[in-house]
Amino acid sequence: VVAPQNFIIKIVDKEGAREYARRAYTDSPPEAATSEAATVAA
Repeated sequence: VVAPQNFIIKIVDKEGAREYARRAYTDSPPEAATSEAATVAA
């Protein structure tokens, strides 16, 4: 998955809106944001 340098993953369901991952531009690899999203979603 290729994402822009700044992005937010939002999920909206019957319980409301939630932010699953947010990444501002940093020198960290994109995998860090992906693993963070997986941890929150689990």
